[in-house]
Amino acid sequence: MKKIFSLLIMTLCLFLAGCSDNENDSNIPELGIESSEVIFGAGGGEGSITVVVPNVTAKADKDWFTVSVSGNVVKVVASENRDVNGRTGQVILTSGNLKRTVPVTQYGLSIKTNPSEIILAGAGDEQQVEIICDIPVKVEASDSWINATQVGDTLIVKAGANEAIKTRKGTVKLSVTENVYAVISVFQDPAKPLSYDDLLGEWDFNYGEGSSVKVTLTTKTRNESFNVTGLSMPFVMKYYTNGSMEILKQDVGKSGTNTVRLCPWEVSGDGTFTWADGVGLISEPDGTRNDLIYTFVDNGVYGEKEMKGFILWMFDGSGSSVGEYKGGTSRYTYVSMEKHK
Repeated sequence: MKKIFSLLIMTLCLFLAGCSDNENDSNIPELGIESSEVIFGAGGGEGSITVVVPNVTAKADKDWFTVSVSGNVVKVVASENRDVNGRTGQVILTSGNLKRTVPVTQYGLSIKTNPSEIILAGAGDEQQVEIICDIPVKVEASDSWINATQVGDTLIVKAGANEAIKTRKGTVKLSVTENVYAVISVFQDPAKPLSYDDLLGEWDFNYGEGSSVKVTLTTKTRNESFNVTGLSMPFVMKYYTNGSMEILKQDVGKSGTNTVRLCPWEVSGDGTFTWADGVGLISEPDGTRNDLIYTFVDNGVYGEKEMKGFILWMFDGSGSSVGEYKGGTSRYTYVSMEKHK
């Protein structure tokens, strides 16, 4: 009977001890987190961690952010991140024998714009571009005709009238570091586009090393081509609505029974010339309306050879090559044309 009583007493003690342990566990607070706002943009800033236990201490494991404690709030302050790569760290929280780590994240630096390309009206214009960057940027315009100013998160791009006769192009570069930048392309059409009629009349036709002769452009097919007279043989020059002109392979006249053909010519190298269709010289307008300049270059059709001029060559009735035209100047190299008012 005494043995049974002893066993009952031992069982009761164990039960009471177990109850006592459970009650003590429920009274021990955990190092809980009520809220955490510690994800930062590249510009840095201030965030916080709110804990649910008293007497917390906090430590930063990286030197790019700092921590401080006020009551149950841990303040986290991140510096600017001027690298394209993001970075992470941890806030180490302790309270008595309790410990917890909270991750801290910061994004890498980037610059974006909306839009990335603008076209300004020729008479003068202003447009706005949204800058998407957490850090103030440096603004650099490639050309003096572009005026670019940053106002907060907006870039204001201005230009006066474009008095030139072709579209002008430039850029605005936004940068924070050498490796972190964005480029905005800026285009501006002419205030008054060059017309077909602007090209009619007398021109200086320059070729070779300092040679020049007066030529006249008259209408062949309006808004499509010109008759050019003043060289050894007249020829036809194509016109494009962007103001470009092109000299192509063509028959230009007769020398006795032979046909004289304008043939695009390599000039240098092995001196290749060709009468293949589509091969020729082309030029966009340059200069101003009062001082037009055309410098002719290979139109890219021939491919393997670069044409730098043209030669007048003769062919007989069967189409066979006879030889170079001898009735006047036959070689025109490094061609340019100028018209001055």
